Amino acid sequence: MDLERLRYPVGKFERQMIYSPEYVTDCIEKIKTCPQRLEALISGWPSEKFEYTYRPGGWNGREIIHHMLDSHLNALIRLKLALTEEAPIIKPYLQDEWVKLSDYQLDPLMVIPILHGIHTKLALLFTSMDESDYSRELRHPEHPGIHLDLLWLLGLYSWHSDHHLGHLSIIDSQ
Repeated sequence: MDLERLRYPVGKFERQMIYSPEYVTDCIEKIKTCPQRLEALISGWPSEKFEYTYRPGGWNGREIIHHMLDSHLNALIRLKLALTEEAPIIKPYLQDEWVKLSDYQLDPLMVIPILHGIHTKLALLFTSMDESDYSRELRHPEHPGIHLDLLWLLGLYSWHSDHHLGHLSIIDSQ
C-alpha cells in the first residue's frame, strides 16, 4: 500500500459547502456509531497489537485511540462554544505534543466508555440542531479568513472518526 493511502485510508477530508439533510444524517450516524465500531475493531487485540503502527513514522494503535478521545472531546467543546457564543475563536492544540504526554501510556481500552459518552452528546447536539444552526460560525486561528461553520465541524469529525478507524483497520490486518 502506498504512503498516501496509508496516511489517508478513507481519503482526505472534503468539505461540504451546502447543507443537505442526507449528508447531515450520514455524518451524525458515523459520529454516533464510532465508539461501537472502534470497540468491535479492537476487541480481542492482544496488548502488543496496540503498539503496532499503521505506517512508518505514524502513531501506534494506543496513540490513535487516545488521540481520538482528545480530538473528539475538543469537537464537543467547539460545538458547544459555537452554539452558545457568536463566532467563537476555538483553541488549537499541538496533537503531536499531546501524544507524548504520560496519559497516552494508559490502557487504550479505558478510552472506549468515555468516547461513548462524548459521541452520544455530539450526536444528540447535532441531531437537535436546525438547518440555520449549521451555518453558525466559529473561527480557527490556524485558518484565518476561512469561513468555518458547524456544517464543517460535523463533516470534519465524521471524517476524522472514519479516518482513524481506517488506520486501526490497517493495524488490525497486520
